[in-house]
Amino acid sequence: MERTGSQKLLRGLSILNIATATPVALLAGAMVVGGNALATKMAAAGMQLERIMGVSASPEQAGGLAFFVGFGLLLGCIFAIIASVFGMRAADNLDEIKPAWLLAGFGLVGTIAMGIASATHGGMTIGLSFFVVLAALYFWSTNNVMIDQAK
Repeated sequence: MERTGSQKLLRGLSILNIATATPVALLAGAMVVGGNALATKMAAAGMQLERIMGVSASPEQAGGLAFFVGFGLLLGCIFAIIASVFGMRAADNLDEIKPAWLLAGFGLVGTIAMGIASATHGGMTIGLSFFVVLAALYFWSTNNVMIDQAK
């Protein structure tokens, strides 16, 4: 069976999603594990952080922030990898598009919410815009495959 253009796009975006989410997940895991260790070493050396996201923070607070941000990123990356696996399966078998479409929709909403939250706090909007565009393209491609499946 010949794949449609939408199926090829979905497969390519799934591979790109896995390729971008995996290194970010590894960095997020390092933040979870190493955030508190770094804060402990900074506190032992008597270091103070002037500002984190516009708020004065002690090393302990910075370690806690690193843990929670890393944990959130790790969960998001795991979700993206699972959604991409479902997308790759759906690209091969049109009957399996509904779970991929649903996960792509949740991923798009979550990514937009994360982008808005980051933008309101002066965060990395350029870096997150890549993931928002990727999530939007991913949802669009799953939606197109779903329309192809309905025909």
